[in-house]
Amino acid sequence: MTNIINADIYRLRKGAALRNTIIGVFITVAFIAVTMFTFSSEGFSIYLDETASQAGMSDTELQEMHDDIAEADETAMVASGASFAQEMAASNAMPFFLLAIIITVFCADFTAGTHRNTLSYESNRTKVYLGKLLLSIGIFVLLYFAQLVFSWLIGGVFFGFTGFSAEYFLQTLVGFLLMLPVHIGIISIGHCIVAFARKSSVTIAVYLIGLTLVSSFLQMASQLRNLAWLLLLDVISAGHTLVYYWQSAPSDIIITVVFGLVAAVASTALGLARYNKTDMA
Repeated sequence: MTNIINADIYRLRKGAALRNTIIGVFITVAFIAVTMFTFSSEGFSIYLDETASQAGMSDTELQEMHDDIAEADETAMVASGASFAQEMAASNAMPFFLLAIIITVFCADFTAGTHRNTLSYESNRTKVYLGKLLLSIGIFVLLYFAQLVFSWLIGGVFFGFTGFSAEYFLQTLVGFLLMLPVHIGIISIGHCIVAFARKSSVTIAVYLIGLTLVSSFLQMASQLRNLAWLLLLDVISAGHTLVYYWQSAPSDIIITVVFGLVAAVASTALGLARYNKTDMA
């Protein structure tokens, strides 16, 4: 298993997938920082007032618009570089970036036909599957902390290098540990999709469409009476529950974390069963 992981790491170092994914994370963080800074600036407020006046909005409508903006700013809680990093982690865009890693680590073997070489070297398919899964999880940890550090830097530039304390770093660590089972579940599902699809195009379509549709369904269904708990199963919304865990009910945290673990175990078992039985010729 170690040799397989080392070979994949070498391929990632020589290829562009990991580098481009990290760049994509950095661009996303920078774009969100600029957007938040612009919307919270005094110049943007003046621009809105001028636009509203030209559109003929009444004073009451103008005040309601300012109240909505103020409420949005308070909800975002971006008052420092530290809080900006927390908000970035809570937004949980990481599942979309993980797809490129899953494709490169696991699906690329099928696309290039090199899975035959891998299995001729290591006949134990379980070791191959788990080795690639562990590597994808390791890369997620790298991406998560790369996003975190860059969020501190770019957030500090726009919102100030304040808010950092021993309590803050402890909250950040606990938030990461709580988020880990959810992301392991997402990665495991991605590898399971590859085991069945064996094609990059199909994997990308199923992963993205599935993630989007399931997330949308859970968010809409959670609006119904007695179904609010379904939002806890949405991997995108889970970020706010787990990153801001001190504001969440313990039962909500437990449901979200356990769901991630169940998804990880179930999808890994299903993916392994498929990978072990599929004809690799």
